Amino acid sequence: MAGATVSVTVSGAAYYDTDESDIASSSALKTDGAFTLSSGTVSLLSNGVGGKGLNVTGNISVTGGRMTVVTLGARYKYNSNLDSKPQGIKTDGNINITGGEVYAAVASSKATTFKTDNSIIVKGGTIMGIGGKTIALTTGSQNYNTYTQQTATGGTTFTVDGVSFTLPSGYTNTSAFVIVSSPSM
Repeated sequence: MAGATVSVTVSGAAYYDTDESDIASSSALKTDGAFTLSSGTVSLLSNGVGGKGLNVTGNISVTGGRMTVVTLGARYKYNSNLDSKPQGIKTDGNINITGGEVYAAVASSKATTFKTDNSIIVKGGTIMGIGGKTIALTTGSQNYNTYTQQTATGGTTFTVDGVSFTLPSGYTNTSAFVIVSSPSM
């Protein structure tokens, strides 16, 4: 994505899909493959239970631009073995941020701002994640700090280490985990 201004709000909730024998959930933006942001502005908001902000099957690469991703929904639980957590940015691949700004906030204590089982590398960009579960950047990333038990409220600007993110109304997290990284740290 280059030079565009994209704003998406979804409110669909997760549900059990009997044809697939699995949970299906809505995403503000979903790609089968890679996602690249080189310039422009992307704003994603997911209000639904178990919903995702950005859901990608390949790698995520941010080299420029600005992306904000917010999920307000709670975890969807079908049974003791199946659930859908409202992740901010989720990928089956790697997350590489070498420029630009990426801000993610998840209201659920069961959710993660940057979700991958692979690497999260930040070298040159600015990130802030405000959410439920802890995360760490991959070795080789620029400096970053983490904070626990933070209170973040919608309609306010949350600032840590010189990085600021204005949260939308409706967002509340009274025991948030925060990760922040910028080239100046």
